[in-house]
Amino acid sequence: MQGGNETLRVVTDLTPDEAIRAWLRGFNIETPLEAKVDERTIYIAEGPGLMLLAGETSARAREYMQTTFGIAPTVEIGFDLSACRDRYAPQSTIIEGSLKFLQQHASDGGLWFDNNRKLVLIQRDAELHIHDDANLWTPARLGLLPAAYTRLTLQAT
Repeated sequence: MQGGNETLRVVTDLTPDEAIRAWLRGFNIETPLEAKVDERTIYIAEGPGLMLLAGETSARAREYMQTTFGIAPTVEIGFDLSACRDRYAPQSTIIEGSLKFLQQHASDGGLWFDNNRKLVLIQRDAELHIHDDANLWTPARLGLLPAAYTRLTLQAT
């Protein structure tokens, strides 16, 4: 799927529609729009300071993720922040919503920022790992994390 500056890829039994609705529910945002793009259905919604696009993960991306990170995501949600001057607030919203989603759905998944160049966090087998970056993980963002997590130097690729 194209279109997101930041991307959450998750392994879930939910459909893309159900996944984006679950992510949005934490912010009291209602129904996303549905569109067809190259034979695929994409779900689109606006959130606080961002646009969300969700769809089924391509076979190519799933294979890459399985080989590189040991997870084979079924759904990805892209977050477009193109119009934002201050990226801190919407990125914090993305972190918060993604953590809620991963915890509520016991999903494996990863969150990338900066057009997939920075792996922010990854959850596998209910173990959460965050990228050891003090600029990214401010005290306010650390407050969003559950009690159990590990700081590691995470590589995006």
